[in-house]
Amino acid sequence: MTAREALEAYGFDKLLEVANEGSALLAPSADAAGLPLSTRRKQLGLDERTVAARAHVTVEEVQACEASRRLPLRTYEKIGREIGLDERFVAVKRLPTINERIALRLRNLGDEVGALGQATVATLAEVAWVAATQGRIADQLGLVLDRHGLEPNSNFGTSDYPAYRWGYLLAQETRRAIGRPAGEPIASMRELIEETIGIILIQCDLGDQIAGATIESQNHRSIVVNLSGANRSVYVRRTTMAHELGHLLFDPVQELSTLRVDDYGELERPHEEIADAVEQRANAFAVELLAPQEAILAHYEKSGDITETVGYFGLGPTPSKHQIRNASSGRITPASMRVARSDSEEWRKYSSFEGAESLAVIDFHPIPGIRPSRAGRFGALAIRAAQERIISWDTAASWLETTEEGAKKAADGIRELFPSVWK
Repeated sequence: MTAREALEAYGFDKLLEVANEGSALLAPSADAAGLPLSTRRKQLGLDERTVAARAHVTVEEVQACEASRRLPLRTYEKIGREIGLDERFVAVKRLPTINERIALRLRNLGDEVGALGQATVATLAEVAWVAATQGRIADQLGLVLDRHGLEPNSNFGTSDYPAYRWGYLLAQETRRAIGRPAGEPIASMRELIEETIGIILIQCDLGDQIAGATIESQNHRSIVVNLSGANRSVYVRRTTMAHELGHLLFDPVQELSTLRVDDYGELERPHEEIADAVEQRANAFAVELLAPQEAILAHYEKSGDITETVGYFGLGPTPSKHQIRNASSGRITPASMRVARSDSEEWRKYSSFEGAESLAVIDFHPIPGIRPSRAGRFGALAIRAAQERIISWDTAASWLETTEEGAKKAADGIRELFPSVWK
């Protein structure tokens, strides 16, 4: 640890005790190290085998840690991260108080979106740790959220002015705030979210059911986007990003629960047909942000080719058709618009968004095999924090699941991928 890490984790009195006595007892009780691990794992409904596999330890090591046996502190920390605990306080605090609301929310989530597998629950728990850690490091580096004057809005529509119309207005307001004219496509939703606005964005594998989520972890709210399922299409993934951005920017606090999860069911439905006003507004916000009605209609009428229009704005074929239909007051029907097959040359010609959204960081990341949740901006913040001695290189390497030498060797490559972290 750096001195700063030790101070944050243990407090000044403990460090003073070490200075005066040569050592200090961290654990307040004999079971202080293992109790948080076993309590949180059970809260999440995860078995020992799932946690062990994700933490790259053995089942026997999980059992030994939960029993507070003498193992390296790093082993305890690895397990803690996978179940959403702040690993700085392993063996320091007797009961888990970090992200407890997320654990309880995950436990009950199956009632809302169907039973979630242990892998999905475990991934969301780990993502909560990534979000909390990334937010803390960003704060320490002075990289803070900039809402560009955009404030939460409690208008979810009336019979005369439905929620989707508010979604249009909020999208137009957002474009004005960030200086993007209606006819200009958003080249990268990832850059808009992370670089322009400064919101934490985490991409990970969540199975085929969940499209995306917003998650609050230690006072930092983040957007989580699934890389699996329909989001394998970059156009659907961009819509998911825009949808979650609409929730995060504009939903009042009472609507933004600790963990809000959206499935794929409503992403491509016409927003006027969605019964939930909160989802209707977010859906309309997403399509209007990516492809404003007047602009997409003008582009389609000029090109006469829906595939080219999809490729220009980066909005999927189905929502693009709905936008054009609505913009033309029903004059142009979805059935009249031809879409090229997704494996055709015509389609590939316009599919230029994949690199901008993923930045190829997963396939070409300087640290081979790094998991997607840590391959984004999180990794860059870890490297810069180590360079500035906010954290040790040992800590950065542990977070990125590599060696100190591997982290240092990857530093230049990571900086090239995320230059704004060093500005």
